[in-house]
Amino acid sequence: MNKRAETSSWQADMRRRLLPLGQEDLLEIGRKNNDRVHGLLPPHIHSGGELEIIYVDKGVRNYIVGGQKYEAHGGEVLVVRPGDTHQTAWPFFPTRLYWIKLRLPRGGHAFLNLRGKPAKALVAALRRIRPQHFLGSPAIKPLLDRIIALYLQKPSAPATPAILCILILEFLLIVIDCAAKRKDRHATDSWTQKIISFVEDHLHSPIHVKDMAEHMTMSLPGFKLRFDRQFGVAPAKYVAYRKISVAKDLLAGKLHMPVTRIAIDLGFASSQHFATVFHRICGDTPGSYRRKSISSAKS
Repeated sequence: MNKRAETSSWQADMRRRLLPLGQEDLLEIGRKNNDRVHGLLPPHIHSGGELEIIYVDKGVRNYIVGGQKYEAHGGEVLVVRPGDTHQTAWPFFPTRLYWIKLRLPRGGHAFLNLRGKPAKALVAALRRIRPQHFLGSPAIKPLLDRIIALYLQKPSAPATPAILCILILEFLLIVIDCAAKRKDRHATDSWTQKIISFVEDHLHSPIHVKDMAEHMTMSLPGFKLRFDRQFGVAPAKYVAYRKISVAKDLLAGKLHMPVTRIAIDLGFASSQHFATVFHRICGDTPGSYRRKSISSAKS
């Protein structure tokens, strides 16, 4: 089975088994790897008091929630509250992420097998989560993997629904605790800001990883290791995705600018090299992307 079919099968199986296992308040849980752009999620709102919690395990994912842009890195959490308009956004980077969607009851008298005051307190805490984007805990990924493994277990054991409830509650309490600590990995990280600035300042010229390492006064192996730990993606791949993000804007916004000129302007060795990288990331050619952008603008 190919990877896409495997993912679709997994998601269908997951959604089919949610209600039979007695988790009426858990609407959806998922995980996926995104290596290529297949289209960004358009602006949308979840109905019926739906709360979504996204955990980025590896890579970088950009979102716009309630009109504000968030750049979620590996190890970080993004919370989409009921009624929030949200969408994914450029620039796109390879990511591995998890998400969980819950229905928050209006009265809050019963939630995830809790009743009365404990249920109301948990629902209120989830509605109050601030900030919406924050550093998560190392405990989140193994916990979500365990929840997913239990859902996929066939046949499920008699105690599975109770175990799942306990694990989901543990996950939610960890998320609430992480939000309360208000840790933002990147807001005060001068190393991260310094390397991001270097890349942004040199997007229109060739960027070599050894030059990035020298700029950070680090050995090449040490720099690669730290960069991957910070961003969840290799330096060269990060640079390629940033350049292609800029290229998409130029292709759609500067129609008079030839594709060859865009390739040269962004420091690619040739227009063919540019087209190869563009296709690998976007699954389309620069020319085709431009034509689709023009067609979309007219419609």
